Amino acid sequence: MSSQNDKLGDMIKRNIKEIGFAILQRKTMSGLESANFAHEGLDFFRITHISLFNDMMAHIIKVMDTNKQSATFWAIYDQYKADIDSLWKQRGVYFIDIKLVASKLKLIRDKTHFHIDEKAVSKPKEVWTTADLTWAQLTATLDIIWETLLYVHYIHFGEEFNFSASKYTGEDAKKIIHAAQAAGII
Repeated sequence: MSSQNDKLGDMIKRNIKEIGFAILQRKTMSGLESANFAHEGLDFFRITHISLFNDMMAHIIKVMDTNKQSATFWAIYDQYKADIDSLWKQRGVYFIDIKLVASKLKLIRDKTHFHIDEKAVSKPKEVWTTADLTWAQLTATLDIIWETLLYVHYIHFGEEFNFSASKYTGEDAKKIIHAAQAAGII
């Protein structure tokens, strides 16, 4: 179905890669957290955790951007609305819930994550409080957007997307922390 000059296909692949990396970062963060390592103070693991979180958010925010001129998930949704709505109905997912998360991400993006809002400059955590985005909402959205993009990729290209890193669990992060503790580094 796709041709060599396939802008929609390129959009699908790019959005899958963005969400895929966000999922890998979430798994790595979970691996760090599973080591029961207290992230007090500032050390390599604390900086790594913060960096993973920030980059994960950047990937999600890019994909969920509702700007009509952007090649984001919403441009793909417009092209495959019936297919996506059908998948979401099977999964018990509601369009309004996904759009709500997108609007919460936009607030975070505009006020603190990509921009420093004049009114929120001294209280960036209040932006997150106002956005009222829970970890459960974020991860559920991340997972359904991943599944949806893979589904659309299959429809568009007639084949599954090959993302070998999807088998990554984040367990190595836990082992690295334990090795650093055993070596007396931390």
